[in-house]
Amino acid sequence: MKQLALTLLLTAGLAMNVETLAEGPDYNFVEGGLTEFDLDAQGADGLGIELGGAIDVTNNIFVFGNYENGEDLDGNNGVDIDVSRLSLGGAYHHGLTGKTDFVGGLAFERIDAEVDGPGFGSISGDDNGLSFHAGIRSVPKPSIDLHAFIKRVDYDGNLDDTSLEIGGWYMLNDWLAAGLEGSFGDEITTYAIKVRIYHKKRRSLRSASISKEAFVEMSE
Repeated sequence: MKQLALTLLLTAGLAMNVETLAEGPDYNFVEGGLTEFDLDAQGADGLGIELGGAIDVTNNIFVFGNYENGEDLDGNNGVDIDVSRLSLGGAYHHGLTGKTDFVGGLAFERIDAEVDGPGFGSISGDDNGLSFHAGIRSVPKPSIDLHAFIKRVDYDGNLDDTSLEIGGWYMLNDWLAAGLEGSFGDEITTYAIKVRIYHKKRRSLRSASISKEAFVEMSE
């Protein structure tokens, strides 16, 4: 019985592999929440919304999207600003350890803004560009998910931005998490409180780890 259990465990390797997968970062989710905008150059700030998500397309590649919208941001001299940002792209992740990934990605970026102020009415504009980001995601504990990225956006016009993005998530159950994120850029700073829904129950993948424990018990 001991030899049979060990043979099954070594040849399949299923329990260990699935357990490692379940402990690492998960790239299959949708999320949304409230975002505080701070437009440095215009001295404007205010509350908006943020929506996003990601999904794996291979073992190491995922696609993602993110949308932010802030309306009636209060600026200097009675100016109101509406701003929205859209990001659509793909990224590569590689495991540095069983719980930490290096992540690097490229994305299409679009920004739209409208400025309304006394004396000059309303002025609107938009710009497209490309971005690159790189950093790490880590799951030090099954209930904790942390990340830190450097992001560079180059728009077609004169607006470019380099930002540090950091965040942390806490798993409330197998599929729902709550998190805080901050993005500190040259032009725009944001703070967000969000909820995240995973496409799959993350802990359900750990069912195979039970099999591993069963094999160990059988071998003793």
